[in-house]
Formats: sequence, C-alpha cells, structure tokens
Amino acid sequence: RISVSVMAAASSDSNYVQGEDGNTYIPASRRPDGSWRKPIKVKDGFVPQEEVPVYETKYKQWQKSAPSMPVGLNITVEKKKSKPKPQPTEGTGGAALSKAAKKNEKRKQKRQEKSSQAPPPPPGSSMKQIADSLAKSKIS
Repeated sequence: RISVSVMAAASSDSNYVQGEDGNTYIPASRRPDGSWRKPIKVKDGFVPQEEVPVYETKYKQWQKSAPSMPVGLNITVEKKKSKPKPQPTEGTGGAALSKAAKKNEKRKQKRQEKSSQAPPPPPGSSMKQIADSLAKSKIS
C-alpha cells in the first residue's frame, strides 16, 4: 500500500515519487469528474517514451559525422586564391559572350554607325510638323 502522504504530494504532471516501501511511483491524480486515479508503480530503469531518443541508422550517424567540406580543403586559402570573374559588359567583344550576344553587339554597333552618319534634322522641324498637322485637323 502507498501512504496518504504520497497521494497528497500528487500533482497533475507525472513526476516520479518515492514511496515508503522504496518503490518509484507516478503519483495519483484527480480526474475531471473528481475521482482519483491510482498511483502507477514504475520499474527501475524505465524510461518514458517521450524521453527515448529516436533511433538513427548507421548511415544517418555516418552522414552526421562526415565533414561538409572535402578533406584537406582550407576555406581561408581558397577564398584568397579565387578571383572574381569579370562580367562581360557592352562594347567588349570578348570570348566570354555567346554567339547570340556577339550578334546583338554587332547590330548595336551598326545602328550606332547609321545614326552617327545621318544628318541631324533641322532645329525646330518637329515643332513645325506638329503645328502644321494641328492646323490642318478640324476639331468638332
């Protein structure tokens, strides 16, 4: 039998309580309807399911212990050695451009040459054209 003092020390959470007989118990607890649950005797060495660690296979253990970087790689040395690659910019006909990019570059150059060769329009000609078209149009 369990003494009344153990039951009085009972709480709603399942703490382990040492009984007078030396056994370990999960103390009695009160149900919502007011009745009492009996104390549960716990065997020595018992580990609750919530506290049991999740089983890991040998492969998972190996994966966790494996280094994330290749063996012998020194990150600080690698960062110093690596140089940023120059980005291909407009106007550079370098080998870094793809075929299509090279074609587009040639087209841009041709357009620029044509626009630089054409004589500039007389100043104010666009304003004259707008004024003439407004004068000819009828607004009703």
